[in-house]
Amino acid sequence: MKAYRMELIGKTVKIEASNNKSLVGLEGTVIDETKHSFVILTSKGKKRVMKKGCTFAFVIDGKTVLIAGDKIDVAPAERIKLK
Repeated sequence: MKAYRMELIGKTVKIEASNNKSLVGLEGTVIDETKHSFVILTSKGKKRVMKKGCTFAFVIDGKTVLIAGDKIDVAPAERIKLK
């Protein structure tokens, strides 16, 4: 199964690249997801991050997988239909 089609809530994530340079390096656990954003629980609290314009590094099954936020900027239920 493609990583971007998986449930991402509960996964460890780090922002590898972003149009907003202050987000690069932010890491934590995804605790919620909407059509256009993730809520990430970091060591400093909750942070809402827009998917569009970011590249996320998720840890899935012990491996780091890069996912472009632009590709998954859809409702979570719609991601399973992506090709």
